[in-house]
Amino acid sequence: MRIMLDTNTIVSGMVFQGSERRLLHVIFGKGHTLVLSEYVFHETKRVLTHKFPGKESVLEAWLQLTKVERVPLPQAERVNEARSFIRDTKDSAILATVIYAAPDIFVTGDHDFFTPEIAAITKVLTTKDALFLLT
Repeated sequence: MRIMLDTNTIVSGMVFQGSERRLLHVIFGKGHTLVLSEYVFHETKRVLTHKFPGKESVLEAWLQLTKVERVPLPQAERVNEARSFIRDTKDSAILATVIYAAPDIFVTGDHDFFTPEIAAITKVLTTKDALFLLT
């Protein structure tokens, strides 16, 4: 299965014990493909570097062990189109990437992605729901 994770899910999985960590283990252990947007990758590295120094090396190590499909930054026109679907315009680049990459599921804790408009475009799940589906 092709699974895309939002920054908050990856950071939580890298730093804390809990559902997000279990999800990272399931993705790795069951051979799923992580669909990794360049935007999320850079945002994750920035958050880890500033808030949890030293943890960015854990990210690099995990990516070496996991099947990863890298997705480039979305084109400006795609980001502009995505803005009409999401409340927080900072998330429009992520939504544009989700639309372009078309993962089987997109996992996030950001409530702005859980709208009927976005549900019509892609399958968005919480970590708990993703774990239920994948295990």
